[in-house]
Parts: sequence; C-alpha cells; structure tokens
Amino acid sequence: MQFIWGPLMASTGYGRKGSEPTFYRKVILEWPDGRTRVAWETPAVTFDELSADDYLDTADLQVYFDCSARTLYRWINELGLEPDDRIGNSLYFEKRTVVRWEKQYRPKRGRPFD
Repeated sequence: MQFIWGPLMASTGYGRKGSEPTFYRKVILEWPDGRTRVAWETPAVTFDELSADDYLDTADLQVYFDCSARTLYRWINELGLEPDDRIGNSLYFEKRTVVRWEKQYRPKRGRPFD
C-alpha cells in the first residue's frame, strides 16, 4: 500500500479507453495539532472494490454519476445528498451514503423541467 499526498493530484484514475473508471481510496488523517489531511491510497480500484467506509470526493462523484459539477451541487442542495465530512473547501462522502442516496432518488442528469 502506498499513499500519495498533494492537493493538485486528480482523485480519479482511468484505465484503458472504454474501461471502467477507477477511484483512489481516501484516508482522512488527524494530526496531533488538530489539522486534518487527506491521503490517497494507491493503486486505484473500481467502485465495486471500495468498501462502504471509503470516502469519495466531488470529483469522484462526477465520474461515478457521469454528471457535471453543477448537477452534483444541485443534487447536494435540492435532493439532500449530504457530505459526511468537509475538509477545507472539499466535501467527502462515504460510499454507503452515496449508494443509499442513489437507491432512494435514482438521480437523472440534465436540466430539471418545471
């Protein structure tokens, strides 16, 4: 197991063209002085290989749902997709929360019609 540090690293990885997207497991670490940091565990795994306790960030959810950031934040504001943790400006969701929310709402991409 290897960890990657750094805020500029993309959170999702892709295999061959047309293959299933992969995600880095995220580990949230508490420092003794109270700071919280996120590390990415390599190698990347598919969504099904993530455990229920693994965290996904907003970039991961955009890939998983195949939607834009605008759509994702609309779901957060209007459909109750609640983050489990917030570190700085980043939102983190446990996989179990995402799966439960997806079963309940079955989200649809695109512009909502009134």
